[in-house]
Amino acid sequence: MVGWVVEVVRGPDAGTQHRVEGELEIGRKSLGRKAGGLRLHDRMASRRHARISADGKTVVLEDLGSTNGTLVNNEEVRSLAVLTAGDLIQVGLSMLELRTLDQVSAQPAAVRPIRPYARERRHVNTTLIGIFVLVWFSAMLYLAIGR
Repeated sequence: MVGWVVEVVRGPDAGTQHRVEGELEIGRKSLGRKAGGLRLHDRMASRRHARISADGKTVVLEDLGSTNGTLVNNEEVRSLAVLTAGDLIQVGLSMLELRTLDQVSAQPAAVRPIRPYARERRHVNTTLIGIFVLVWFSAMLYLAIGR
């Protein structure tokens, strides 16, 4: 029997892991963790968004009539989808990954951090654009007043 874990790898709850034993309901108002639910703090997720059921080696995802739908590996789930280890599940803006217990013990976290320098570089580019626009606007204003 394979043990399964669902980890939130992107979104407000990134880094949280939940074991799938029987059924795991996912959503904004899902039952608490002890009652078999994964509560997401994601406004784009429905109250009762999806359910994952594990039966030994087989894991099945069911969309519970969510407003924004559920995606598995970027494909919409219309009713049921059979999952395998490494599948990415999108619920609202949150991304979840299905992992085996062996994968979790080998690599405890699957969260992919955002590189901090990427944000800094973007900030510098917007600052330079802002300075350019200010200089251009000042030059146009100077030319308009000078005439």
